[in-house]
Amino acid sequence: MSPEVERKEAEAPFVLALDIGSSSLRAMFFDSLGRSIKGLSARREYRLEATPDGGAVLDPDGLFGLLADALDEILDSAGELSGKVRAVGMDSIVSNVLGVDPDGKPITPIYTYADVRNEGEVEELRELLDEGECYERTGVPFHTSYLPARFLWAERALGEEFRRVKLWLSFGAFVLLRLFGRTGESLSVASWAGLLNRHDLSWDEELLSALPVGREELPELVDADTPFAGLVGCLLYTSPSPRD
Repeated sequence: MSPEVERKEAEAPFVLALDIGSSSLRAMFFDSLGRSIKGLSARREYRLEATPDGGAVLDPDGLFGLLADALDEILDSAGELSGKVRAVGMDSIVSNVLGVDPDGKPITPIYTYADVRNEGEVEELRELLDEGECYERTGVPFHTSYLPARFLWAERALGEEFRRVKLWLSFGAFVLLRLFGRTGESLSVASWAGLLNRHDLSWDEELLSALPVGREELPELVDADTPFAGLVGCLLYTSPSPRD
């Protein structure tokens, strides 16, 4: 836990931190010395939606709405201090994916790491590919938590809806798309996808060749400290634009 400081003792500039987990999210203010500011935090709780067949999902619009509510609350509480925020940092739940259409609207729920409806597809991957070689490149085995088996399952489960998906994103990348009109997947989050080639830090071509998803349907890979600037509200998705 970071040390906590009273508002009047906090030293500007400030950082707004967002922590989005599988059961709750928090927004907190920190000062320039890394101390949390007493009274400047907001929290929202939620639950994974479980289905009888092994599904474990979240509603992307609902979760984004909770995040927006928490931001409104903490910025209202901060008052004049909100004008001294110089950066926002975010970490979010990993091993999850959702599909959006060409306008950036969710087509699917957020499929989380706990969703095991793709167990059969894990075995299919073992028949299609050498698991040991894939493990060496990606650092993970074939598993229900990761995207290769998820994509095989989703193609069958979604039918025509699957072909409407423009981009497959983690929830964190979805938040970036909503706020900035462009997106990216950090190498850290991508390493939890089961699709990152750890040697050249790219989406793994051999795995993609066996899947119904191409590189163009995945977000650009970026470093965790790549800045996003220029809030555009909740713009509809058009197309990714090059970073400045």
